[in-house]
Amino acid sequence: MAAPEVVAQYPKPITPDDLSKLPSIDFEQWDGQHVWCLDGPAGAAVKIHHQPRLVTDDVFTLLKAAVGGLGVVKMPLIVGGQDLIDGNLVSILPDWRPRGGIFHAVFPSRRGLLPAVRAFLDFLADSLEEVDFRLPGDE
Repeated sequence: MAAPEVVAQYPKPITPDDLSKLPSIDFEQWDGQHVWCLDGPAGAAVKIHHQPRLVTDDVFTLLKAAVGGLGVVKMPLIVGGQDLIDGNLVSILPDWRPRGGIFHAVFPSRRGLLPAVRAFLDFLADSLEEVDFRLPGDE
């Protein structure tokens, strides 16, 4: 996803490989390599190597930079989805999606689990399911 200004400044990407020609921003990687793994139509999968102009470990800094037009970003819908809906960000290649991830909640044991912890885990499960929403144009 990227701010509309970024999309207007550069040729529209047709294939995932075209993303490497656009300015990018990314999360800090432990190995210093910046690779986006995308899944596409008919089970296609690609890896896009890129050199980001901004690297951070803070998701909200990355979101502000993307909305501010600094570059293309791959980020979870739980963070950038509302800005996509509001038009502050646009989907670059709508037929391609980042690989899904896993959300972990760590707690000491199920035995003796406090009701407040159980309620919080249930809340997370319900909330994250609701966040997996469809964007305009999705079927």
